[in-house]
Parts: sequence; structure tokens; C-alpha cells
Amino acid sequence: MTDDSKAVWKTCLDRGWSPERVQGWRVPDHLVSVERPVVIYGEPLFAEAVADQMGLVLLEPSIDWLTTVLRAFLHRDIELMTLGEVRERLTEAFVNPADGKIFEPKAYACGADLPT
Repeated sequence: MTDDSKAVWKTCLDRGWSPERVQGWRVPDHLVSVERPVVIYGEPLFAEAVADQMGLVLLEPSIDWLTTVLRAFLHRDIELMTLGEVRERLTEAFVNPADGKIFEPKAYACGADLPT
């Protein structure tokens, strides 16, 4: 149990929801056909597997969603740009692909250091 998962659990309880922890990748039978709204929290592949078992479709935020969050909550500046723009403009920054895992998210000294 991570600090994040504990915070999500507490928030669920504070909202009057009934959180359920799924062990492994199989959804227990009593959860498969629930007749109430369902929120799934987990890594994307896990969330897809759980949603599929429950006959649900995941809602995904737009690719630029993080840029719409107030800086006060992020404690850092966030910019969305193309890989070409990053290669041209980057000077010492943490770079994380916004759409998929096309390269390792980490701190890069300059745009030329990004993988091809």
C-alpha cells in the first residue's frame, strides 16, 4: 500500500464511497455486476484489465489535462509541446511523454539528449 493509495482510500471514505481493494488482476465476482458508479484507481494496464472484466469503458482525460491544473497544486511549471519543440528548446528539464511511454521520463540536460 503506497501513500497515494492510502490517500485515495481515505478520500473515498470521506466521500461516503465503498472502496474495494482488488488483489491481483481478477475482479471478485461480487464486484463484476455492481449497479452503482465505479471508480478505478491504478496503473493504466491494470485499470484497463479491471474495466474490461466489469464491462466498463475507461474515461481518459485530454492529453493536455495537466497543463490545466493550477500551479499551486503542482508546485512546478508544466508545458505541453511537441517532441520537436522539446528538442529545440529544452535546457535542463524533466521530460515526461504525455501520450504513451515512448521514452523514459527523466531529467534531460538538453533536447539533443532525448532518445531518437
